[in-house]
Amino acid sequence: MGKKFSIKQIAEMAGVSAGTVDRIIHNRGKVSEKNMEAVEKVLKEVGYRSNIHNSAVGFFKQLKIAVTMPQTTQGDYWWLIEEGIRRAIDEYNDVSVELETFYYNQFDIRSYRNAYKKILAARPDAVIIGPSFSEETRELCRELDAHHTPYVMVDSEVTGTRPLTFLCADAHAAGRIQAEILHRITPPGKSIILFEADPVNKREPVNTTRRKEGWTEFFSQRGAGRETFTSKYSVLAGNDDTFARVFEQHPDIGGIALQNSRAYLLAELLNNLGICDISVVGFDLTQRNAECLRNREISALICQNPELQGYQAVTAILEYMLYKRPGVKKVSYSPIDIVLAENLPYYSATFGSGINIFPIA
Repeated sequence: MGKKFSIKQIAEMAGVSAGTVDRIIHNRGKVSEKNMEAVEKVLKEVGYRSNIHNSAVGFFKQLKIAVTMPQTTQGDYWWLIEEGIRRAIDEYNDVSVELETFYYNQFDIRSYRNAYKKILAARPDAVIIGPSFSEETRELCRELDAHHTPYVMVDSEVTGTRPLTFLCADAHAAGRIQAEILHRITPPGKSIILFEADPVNKREPVNTTRRKEGWTEFFSQRGAGRETFTSKYSVLAGNDDTFARVFEQHPDIGGIALQNSRAYLLAELLNNLGICDISVVGFDLTQRNAECLRNREISALICQNPELQGYQAVTAILEYMLYKRPGVKKVSYSPIDIVLAENLPYYSATFGSGINIFPIA
């Protein structure tokens, strides 16, 4: 390693006081953005941050990170979040991280509570939370706060909690985007239907509520003359008959929206029924959704970059544990991508090497 620099020398090189450098290095007190940039530039040039990193890594023999999320299968939404978590841990391979995942059934509140009890019993150094039920999440967070255990939340914002950061898409904006896409591609005179999942245990996920708010806001402001309506379906049972009855009762439907990752259900049903003049817009670039999009059975997918959320969850925890720096904003919204059949091939890497997705035609 090259020459070692003292805090005083770094301060002189950056044109600031030694106290300012000390506050930045040890994350103590406020520093102006201008001084922060000047000091960070010098730290990078002299490799001082590397010294801090090596020292911090040496201090922690092993970090134990617990993750709780819904049960998942390869190519699904939560699988992609987990892929991001694993990628970050692989990249930070000089930090010894023990990762333990506690899966739960997102439609069973008892399974959810049980996962949370296991996390508390495991006494991890930090936690990544993929929430489904708000009040139970608050209960877990209160326990983590009491034990001074830092945590990060992915996919959703849950009020009344104090994570290092929320990592998610802006659900309200996503709902507006979905509404606008369908409004634009559905022919005039045709109606648009929003299929809503019946709430599990009479509790609606936070993201679903916010997406519907964005959807409703768009059509109240810009959807004049467009007939829209909603219909319920169950996430716990087959719905082909339910969907088919709706199509029979409303032959003027030109657009369909689902505000979760199950758009493939409707796309596959429409294909089986031989209906090809209804546009479908759903959420999340899961494997089955992507296959329907490639076959043009789905018109568009709103991608919330779940892998990025998982990756940033790990980096936020490591930044905090190693340097006592959150590293990201309190709420860090991931980009919202609109994926069509035409740009789908460029998302092949989303599924990693384990899933083969469509070469460019």
